[in-house]
Amino acid sequence: MPAVSPLRAVLESQQTEDDMRDELVKAATIGGWAHMHIRDSRGQDATDYPDDWFLRGGRMYWWELKSARGKPTPGQARMLAALNAFISSHGLEDYCEARVIRPTDMGECLARLLERPGMRKAEVM
Repeated sequence: MPAVSPLRAVLESQQTEDDMRDELVKAATIGGWAHMHIRDSRGQDATDYPDDWFLRGGRMYWWELKSARGKPTPGQARMLAALNAFISSHGLEDYCEARVIRPTDMGECLARLLERPGMRKAEVM
């Protein structure tokens, strides 16, 4: 993997969750993914669920977006652990993912959302 340029490192350090979401939603739309975003789950039944859900065909991603310095709340960490336990107990690791996404993960995530069945993997720089 190539070294991160100084400019990219600065940009990643300043990227907000909203910036990340905007990019991911654009890629998801191009890639044909359904997307759901939970704006603020406090006080609702959906408390601590990951911010963004992406679904296409047999794949499902539950992604909690965090800035370079952002930290999941204890409840968010528990929910991600519960989702991962479900994924693991049903052997769904090849189809589902629940994790924290940071600016440094964006290239990988964008490539996955842009990938189309039958095409070579997309590479996003």
